[in-house]
Amino acid sequence: MASKIIFFFLFILFPSSQFHLCGAQTLVKAGYWYASGEFPIQDINSALFTHLSYAFADVNASNYQLLIPSASQQYFSTFPTIVKRRNPSVKPLLSIWNGISATGKSIAGENVNDSVLSSMVSASSKRKAFIDSSIKTARRYGFQGIDLFWVWPNSTDLSNIGVLLDEWRAAINSEQRQPAESQLILTLAIRYLPTIEMVSYPIDSIRRNVDWAHVVAYDYHLPTRENFTGLHAALYNPSSNVNTDFGIREWLNKGMPPSKLVLGLPYHGYAWKLVSSQDNAIGAPASGPAVNIDGSMGYKAIKSYIRDYGYGATSVYNATYVVNLLTTPTIWINFDDVEAIKAKMSYVKEKKLIGFKAFQLSNDDNWVLSRAAQGGENQANKQQLLLKIILPVSLIVILAVAILGYVPPEYVRKGIYSMKYDVYSFGVLLLQIISGKRNTCYYGPQENLNLLEYAYELWSDDRGTEFIDTSLDDSSSTCKIMRCMQIALLCVQENPENRPTMLEVFSMLKNASMAATTPRRPAFSLKADKNTGSTSASQQEICSFNDPQISQLEPR
Repeated sequence: MASKIIFFFLFILFPSSQFHLCGAQTLVKAGYWYASGEFPIQDINSALFTHLSYAFADVNASNYQLLIPSASQQYFSTFPTIVKRRNPSVKPLLSIWNGISATGKSIAGENVNDSVLSSMVSASSKRKAFIDSSIKTARRYGFQGIDLFWVWPNSTDLSNIGVLLDEWRAAINSEQRQPAESQLILTLAIRYLPTIEMVSYPIDSIRRNVDWAHVVAYDYHLPTRENFTGLHAALYNPSSNVNTDFGIREWLNKGMPPSKLVLGLPYHGYAWKLVSSQDNAIGAPASGPAVNIDGSMGYKAIKSYIRDYGYGATSVYNATYVVNLLTTPTIWINFDDVEAIKAKMSYVKEKKLIGFKAFQLSNDDNWVLSRAAQGGENQANKQQLLLKIILPVSLIVILAVAILGYVPPEYVRKGIYSMKYDVYSFGVLLLQIISGKRNTCYYGPQENLNLLEYAYELWSDDRGTEFIDTSLDDSSSTCKIMRCMQIALLCVQENPENRPTMLEVFSMLKNASMAATTPRRPAFSLKADKNTGSTSASQQEICSFNDPQISQLEPR
């Protein structure tokens, strides 16, 4: 029996194990590097990211093949190599865009020209030329994936985009690759709303064909087109549907799985010129952009502006909208600072989205925002580390219990105190690991419950999460820990016949879909069972517990 226990823990500890934390997966931490900027590739802290997009390749209006702007040709072939020097596991993506305005600043705003992409998706031959060229170009320069950043398609383009994605995925799947080459990743930028002019995005095709879609959750309000101040990336808005939460919920309601959605994080904000120094509220009258020609300001520039302004100027975090605001008598700036980024990453976790994608990296200030965005995964990493520590330690404890272990109540009633180790002892240990509490103490409101009773009472009242040690608890894996608690309670039931075998325990922990019965009252219970009304027979017969002396050696 002991060998089965050891095998069980080895199974958990090794990477080949199928024992995964519920919902645990690698967080997508992506960002755009803008080739037309002045931020060197070698300055990218690629260790903070899982995916980095080179922005952007264009589309040739004549043959619909990819076109690399002459100004960025020198960077194209070196980008994948350079970002991998610091982080060999980062995946470089080739991002395609055909809507940059003459100033090169407008990303999701007005006056962009998407006619080339519209023409491309409208005909099979044009789509094929585009698809073949994208795959060939990505491979030629060492990119591991392709990203389409087309944020403002016409409503008439949407059905054709679905066809494009079907054909694109088929081409990627059938590509003749070199042995060392992995299949290309395919990602897509999408608007914050799943409809354009009442026409829906091809959600089935997106779900079926892309690895993930990046929600462009910013540029909702721009000073170049509105005469009032507006929040360009509000997570919430009590008075308007123009906010990220509304858009995400619309995508989810229309059938887009959260496991395919990545939240866009803006590393930029916008500055409005106020009409009146007496009115600086959200929605206040404004007379166009401030600070520069279109009001757009990178995070680094905003922080510099605040420092240079002096006189104790500081931004204020608004938790209602999840945004940071800076106001002066004449200027109103809204942007995402560390507080907003952390709140959005909590939102990613809450909605079970799979990560973030920042636009754009050169706007960060010494990687402050990018480090703040790591928070969601850092908690999961902390838990993984704790489990990696706890589980090997528990293996040592298992071996110790095989010698000095907890004694099942039926042994105690017969006066047998031996070296035997069985499923009951395992259940006690598992409850101690989950709770971080000792079994020789008392718990509960009146501190009159032993650990087994305390666990059972919380479980029966649907309050099992209160039992979990706070250092282990995490919303992305609570369901797995709760299943461990259920199995542990099954192991310590009063009647030995109701306890599972170690083989059954092993199977239930290994296979989350395997049914587990509802636990009954544990042994040594002082309180009456809610179902039967009787107290524990072991408690009626035994006055002390879990403190026997070894009086008999009986190897198993």
